[in-house]
Amino acid sequence: MALVFAAIVPHSPIFIPDIGKDNLAELQHTIQALQQISKQLVMASPETIICITNHPVGKDNLNNALVFNLNSHYQTNFEEFGEYGNTFMIPGDPALTYHLKHRFDSERDKYPIAVTSEQKLDGSISSPLFYLLKGQPNIHLVPMSDTIEDDRPEFVLGGRLRRPIYQEKKRIGLFAIMNLSHRLNDKSPAGYSPKAKSFDQRVIAAITKNKVTTLLRLKKETLLEVKECAVRPLLLLFGILKNTNYTPDLLSYESPFGIGHAVINLKL
Repeated sequence: MALVFAAIVPHSPIFIPDIGKDNLAELQHTIQALQQISKQLVMASPETIICITNHPVGKDNLNNALVFNLNSHYQTNFEEFGEYGNTFMIPGDPALTYHLKHRFDSERDKYPIAVTSEQKLDGSISSPLFYLLKGQPNIHLVPMSDTIEDDRPEFVLGGRLRRPIYQEKKRIGLFAIMNLSHRLNDKSPAGYSPKAKSFDQRVIAAITKNKVTTLLRLKKETLLEVKECAVRPLLLLFGILKNTNYTPDLLSYESPFGIGHAVINLKL
């Protein structure tokens, strides 16, 4: 069956009710969109979802690599935000993870590939999973972290992953977990940048108009200026989806705290 679902979701500790508390109301459109994605995911009935982030997938904090986490079980984790509840276990899929990693075994000199085996997930991947997988014990997880520092090889790397994913007999869901600019207004911890809004608009337009290769032309100086964590996971995602028919559906976009959160269903 291969790929049955694909989407783009944001991350924030504020998404978790016991952390966000009164601030949760400021992100109601994002929360509603995540809940909608969760329902659509259940309807697609994936056996495993692959989540791509550029935040660590384990405490090893491996840098400048595409990192595969081979653990058999994962635990959501919000300890870095002072929250020790709201955790739950998620079954892993070591066989699929190894299959994906194996695609690069003959090319380790060309592409920076690393492996870890950590049960506790980073808070950034845990926050959307709170909505996507809580109460879904039969959906397995493959977490991948992209921390490559070179000039954006992700679109090519995604293309390398395409074949093993589409060769799978199981039903697979695919997620890019990302935030857009972190400098959209004065509420941002990183401060305001006049380039932030246009950056978010450009990225969303690239996705919704099916022109994702334009992301390759974004200048490194711009990415550093707007403090984003979107482009690398997006390029990896769309490298996997190359030559796949999908219809982007922007469910929500908002930035009340200066960080751009977008929820997009890539209807297959």
